[in-house]
Amino acid sequence: MPRAEQFYPTAGFGEAMSRIEYLVESRRRLGALVGEAGVGKSLFLQAAARRLSRQGRAVALVDVAGASTREFLWNVAVGLA
Repeated sequence: MPRAEQFYPTAGFGEAMSRIEYLVESRRRLGALVGEAGVGKSLFLQAAARRLSRQGRAVALVDVAGASTREFLWNVAVGLA
């Protein structure tokens, strides 16, 4: 899987990043990033997390595939610790 350092921003990156920053600045509780398999959602989220971290924001990337509610919450807490 490509890493955030390998991310090349496309035209849609600016729009998606603006939306993520809006969610963070507005203290929204939930946002969704959807798209077809292989379009770069995970890579974009890694790049966005890196950018937000550099701005001093607390960021936790959590893979919820197959996780229970308890595991999800634990992973968020560990990610933000």
